[in-house]
Amino acid sequence: MGIVNVVGSSIARECGKGVFLHAGPEIGVASTKAFTSQLVVLSLLAITAGRLRGHMSREDGVQYLEALRAL
Repeated sequence: MGIVNVVGSSIARECGKGVFLHAGPEIGVASTKAFTSQLVVLSLLAITAGRLRGHMSREDGVQYLEALRAL
């Protein structure tokens, strides 16, 4: 699974599944908005994995989601 910004990118074509950020075009090599979007997606995946494996309570998951929204 690839976490990419653009649907037609080389990584998106190579991997079977993907999460598309749609953060907008990258003007420079280091794109802060794409990087931040990737961190949010990885955080959401971590919260989901924690909930599914029983390592995180529903209340903790909601608390982390609220913190992400505030960010």
